[in-house]
Amino acid sequence: MTAESNAALHCYRLETLGTLGLKGPDNATNASDQRQQRRRLALLAVLACSDRLGRSRDHLLLYFWPDSTEKHARHSLDQLLYAIRSSLGDSIFDGVNHLRLNSSVISADVIEFEKHLDEGNFTAAVEKYRGPFLDGFYLSAAKEFEHWADAERRRLATRFSEALEHLALEAEQRQDHAEVIRFRQRLIDTDPFSTRYAVAMVRALAKAGDYAAAVAFADRYERTASRELGTAIFPDIRKAIGEIGDRVPITSSRNAVTSAPASPVLSQSTSEEPTRALKTDAPHRTKRSTVALSVLLMSGLLVALIPAFMNSSRNSTPTARPAVEQTSVVHSARNGTKNLAAYELYIRGQDPVLFRSDSGAKAGLSYFTKAVELDPSYASAYAGLSEMYTRQAMANNPALPIADLERLAEATARKSIALDDSLAEGHAALGLIESHGLVDLTDAEQEFNRAIALDATAPRAREYLALTHALMGRTDKALKDAQDAVATDPLSPTARATVAQILYLLDRCDEALPMLDKLSTMKPPPLRVAIARSLCLNRQQKWTEAEDAVRGGSARGDIQATAMLGFTLAKSGKTKEAMDLRSTLMAMTRVNPAVYYDIAIVSYGLGQTDDAIANLDRAEQHGHLSYELLGPVFAPLQADPRFQAIVSKRGIRLVSRKGHRSQTGVSPKSSEIQVVPRY
Repeated sequence: MTAESNAALHCYRLETLGTLGLKGPDNATNASDQRQQRRRLALLAVLACSDRLGRSRDHLLLYFWPDSTEKHARHSLDQLLYAIRSSLGDSIFDGVNHLRLNSSVISADVIEFEKHLDEGNFTAAVEKYRGPFLDGFYLSAAKEFEHWADAERRRLATRFSEALEHLALEAEQRQDHAEVIRFRQRLIDTDPFSTRYAVAMVRALAKAGDYAAAVAFADRYERTASRELGTAIFPDIRKAIGEIGDRVPITSSRNAVTSAPASPVLSQSTSEEPTRALKTDAPHRTKRSTVALSVLLMSGLLVALIPAFMNSSRNSTPTARPAVEQTSVVHSARNGTKNLAAYELYIRGQDPVLFRSDSGAKAGLSYFTKAVELDPSYASAYAGLSEMYTRQAMANNPALPIADLERLAEATARKSIALDDSLAEGHAALGLIESHGLVDLTDAEQEFNRAIALDATAPRAREYLALTHALMGRTDKALKDAQDAVATDPLSPTARATVAQILYLLDRCDEALPMLDKLSTMKPPPLRVAIARSLCLNRQQKWTEAEDAVRGGSARGDIQATAMLGFTLAKSGKTKEAMDLRSTLMAMTRVNPAVYYDIAIVSYGLGQTDDAIANLDRAEQHGHLSYELLGPVFAPLQADPRFQAIVSKRGIRLVSRKGHRSQTGVSPKSSEIQVVPRY
C-alpha cells in the first residue's frame, strides 16, 4: 500500500441523503458545486448504493453516457475514474470490472442507513436520513442516471417511512405518546396527503388524550386535501373521528369535520369544479391496521380478480341512500357522456383481452386517458382509468413507479365516485386499488353487495365477492358466488376461472382442472389460469405438467410464473434450477418488494420453511400477500404458528375445507385452522 493510500484511510465521507456532497480529512465539504465535480460525485453515489455488489463498467456507461458510442463512452469513463483516483487516492476503488467503493477509505451515509435497517436498528437509521436521496442534484445529458436516481430516491424514502412506522408502533406498545406523535408527524412530512398517515395521527393524538388536537388536525387535513385533490371524500378520517365519540367538546372545528354529508357526493364547493385536474401527489391508498390480506390474485396478475370494494360511505346512515332493488338501476356508460368519441374510447378500453397482458393494460390506459381528456366529467372513463392504473401497478414492468400508479388509481376512482355515486364501476375501481394493498374484508363484502345492487348484470362483482368470502373462511358462500357469476355471464372466462380457483382452495382440483384446461386454450388465456393449473397439478404431484403450465410465463419474465416454476422444480428435486430462479427473484426486490412473497413460495418448495416465513413477513410489511398459500398445496405451512401470525395481522381466516371432499378424500387437519381477524 502506498503512502498516498495510507494517508487516505478513513478520510472521506460521501453524503447522499439530502444534498450530495463529499467531505475530506478536515471535514471540509468538497467543491461539489463545481461543474467538473458533479459527474465524479454522481459516480460515487451510484457505487455507494451498490455497496458490496458494485457496478459493472457497462452499467456505468449506460448511466452516464447513454447517447455516446461505446468507444467514446469507455474513454470518458476511464478519464473519470482517473480523475477520481488522482483526487482521492488510488485505493478509493475495489475491483476492476465490477467497481466498488473501498470502505476503508470512504464511508457513505446511504450504506450506513441501509445497514442499520437490515440489522433492525431503526432509530439509528432514521437519524442518518437527512433528506431525500440526492435532493436537488441533477446531471445534464444523463437521462438514464436521472431515472436511476429517481428510483433509488423512491426506494430509500419507502424504507425510511417503514422505519418510522416501526418506531411509531414500538412507541405505541410502550405507550410513549409523545414519541408516537413525533414519528407520526415525520411520516406526514414525507407524504402530507396520505390518508393512512393522517388517520394514524388522529388516533395517536386521541390516545394521548388531546382530543381537540385530533379533531383540529382532521379538520385541517380534510380542508387541505380537499383543496389540493379536488375531492371531499375522506371516510377513514371521519371513521377515526367517530371513534373519539363524545370525548371532545362540541366546537366549530369538530362541526366542520363531522357535519359534512357521509354520502360520498361532491360538496357544493367541489361540485362547482367537476373537471378539476387530478394531481399526481394524491394521497396514498389507506392501509388500515385492521385490514384484510391483499388479494392480488396471482400476486397482481389480473385486476379483474382482486376482491375488494372500498366502502366510501361506510359511515353513512341507512337513509343516506335510497334502497336499490336487485333489478337496480343499471348505469349506462353511454348516458355518462355526450361525447361520442369519448364513449367509443371507453368501449375500446373495456375490451377484456386488454387485461391479459401488460401491453394490453398500457393500451387500455391510453384509451381511458384520451376519453377523460375529451370529457373531464365522464365518470365511467375515470373508473376505467383507475382499473388500468391498478393493472399497471401489478405489471412486471410498470410504466410508472408503483407508488405513483397506486396514487393515481385511487385518485381517479374517487373522482369517478364523486362525479356519479350510483356508478357500480367507480366503487369497483376504488375497491380494486385498495385491495391491491390492504383492505377490511367486512367493508369489501358490503361494497360488493352494493355494486351488485347497482348492477345485477355485472359478473365481476360476484367474482370479487366470491374471493372475499373465501378469504373470510366462508367457502360455501364463495363457491355459490362464483357459480352465480357464471350464471350471470356464461361466456365470461374470468367467471369460470374464479370457480376453478375456489375449487382449488377447497381441494377439489379434479373438478377444477378440466375447466382450467379449456381456459388455457384461449389466445391469450386469462393470466391467472396458468398459476391455478400449476397449483392443481402440483397437488396431484404431476411435476412435469406443472412445470409446463408456467414455464412459458416465466420465460416471458412473469414474476408469479417464475415463482411457481421455482416451487415445482424444487418439489421435483431440481434444486439447482430452483435456487437459480430464486436468485433471479431476489435481485428484483430492491425495486419491487412484493417479490418477497414469490421468493417465499420458492423457499418453501426447497424445504426452507424459516426462510419462507422470513420472506412472507417482509412481503406482509409491504402490504403484499396473495391467495396461493391459502390452498391445500401449502397446508403444512398453514399449520405453522408463525404463518398464522402473519395472516392474522391482515384479518384473514384460513380457507375452511370442512365438509368438502379433498383431493385425497381426507380433509387435511391444517385446513380446519381458523385465524380470527383483529377487527
